[in-house]
Amino acid sequence: FSLGEHGAAAAIEAALAAALARGPRTADLCAAGESAATTSSFADAVIAELSAASRRVPQPILHS
Repeated sequence: FSLGEHGAAAAIEAALAAALARGPRTADLCAAGESAATTSSFADAVIAELSAASRRVPQPILHS
């Protein structure tokens, strides 16, 4: 939030929450017996959530 980009911060937090809810989880967050994801694969999951969220945002209708 330090850059005043509240919308971007909220989108990232939502993507993190969604990625955590769906998995994968890194070794510090996974349950006993659960296979741990790499940092890179978790980052890919967060990026995928951000991409999916951006496709769900309605686009403005432009009138000419």
